[in-house]
Amino acid sequence: MRIAICLPTKGRPAQMKKRVNDLILQPLPDGVDLILSLAVIRDDTETLRAVNEVIDQWYDSDVTVLLTFRESGSTAVDGWNRAYNAVADICDWFVLGADDLIWADGWLEAAMELFAAGEVIGLNDTHTDLNQYAPHYMASAAFCRDVLGGCLVPPIYRSWWFDREVCEIAQSFGVYVPGWGVIVAHTHPDWKTAEMDDTYSQARPLHDADRALYLRRQRLGFPAVKGNES
Repeated sequence: MRIAICLPTKGRPAQMKKRVNDLILQPLPDGVDLILSLAVIRDDTETLRAVNEVIDQWYDSDVTVLLTFRESGSTAVDGWNRAYNAVADICDWFVLGADDLIWADGWLEAAMELFAAGEVIGLNDTHTDLNQYAPHYMASAAFCRDVLGGCLVPPIYRSWWFDREVCEIAQSFGVYVPGWGVIVAHTHPDWKTAEMDDTYSQARPLHDADRALYLRRQRLGFPAVKGNES
């Protein structure tokens, strides 16, 4: 089984490198090939340098690290979908990753125990009521292809609120599973577990527009959108 962690990263080379290295150091469950698909803005030279160092460091390991470029002005959603597109044809499950997550030991084993129960598994960020939605999730290849239209995130969003839509759609099909034991802690200024930085502050103005989009689409029953073609 191949599982991809789709991870856009921007402006946090040292943090990204530490979080990714800690993740890769965890032993893999039997029968799993893990692919880390990183999407980096082309002119973010410090992050590119750090990603290439990660690729070199783990070249002979059991984890495959891939780099996909995105252009200046790329949003987080664009980054997730570019990372997804790079591996969409070869993986069975896709994880909505980020450079501000801390992956608890055993998170993947806990997630795999839920694979038979659904198609979207909510990761426990240690802050959110997963019975409602999960800010970070993993989705099966079939769900991404057949329900989301060939993407990991509905591409009409830019940074926020899409997680609620994806989880609510999965709930409507009866395939959403709250992964209380799948602990992937989210460090963020909203939880006072991270300092505000340029990456967070640049995304903040997108919040209200994405919220309005979510509420409008929710009223309409989340109409299908064409998958990302990046």
